[in-house]
Amino acid sequence: MHNVWGEAKGNLVRLAWKASFCSGNQTIDSQHQALFVISNELLEAVLSSRPSTEISAIIHRLLDDVSRHFHDEEIILEAVGFPGMSQHVAEHTKLLARGIEMAQEFKASTLTVGAVFQFLAYEVIMLHMLKADREYFPFINEAGATDQDTEKSA
Repeated sequence: MHNVWGEAKGNLVRLAWKASFCSGNQTIDSQHQALFVISNELLEAVLSSRPSTEISAIIHRLLDDVSRHFHDEEIILEAVGFPGMSQHVAEHTKLLARGIEMAQEFKASTLTVGAVFQFLAYEVIMLHMLKADREYFPFINEAGATDQDTEKSA
């Protein structure tokens, strides 16, 4: 398993992007990096005891970006003929549904923000983005899937 924890900024621990996380597709990689940035914003907001309304807004922005990323990634995977596509899409659907459910529970004060962050950082980033997504990297590299390839498919 890859280590995503980076150097602290001030006293805060942060998720750190590494070159070894790259898929070889600029769209996917830039979106993954952006998800790290927003996850760090969420972590900073939580550790800084920001108001729950502000934290909720960050959670919703993160989930919107995750949804957009999953959609774009699915288009790319279809373009390169990834054979695990149906299973990967099912995982996306499950993760997004759980994330939305947790965001609603947090907003209703029936779930802690720590549980939401743990889900997003561990389930979405560690297990999905840095483990499950690696299964398609060889197909992207073999197909030489560039952003122009995926733009034609979109």
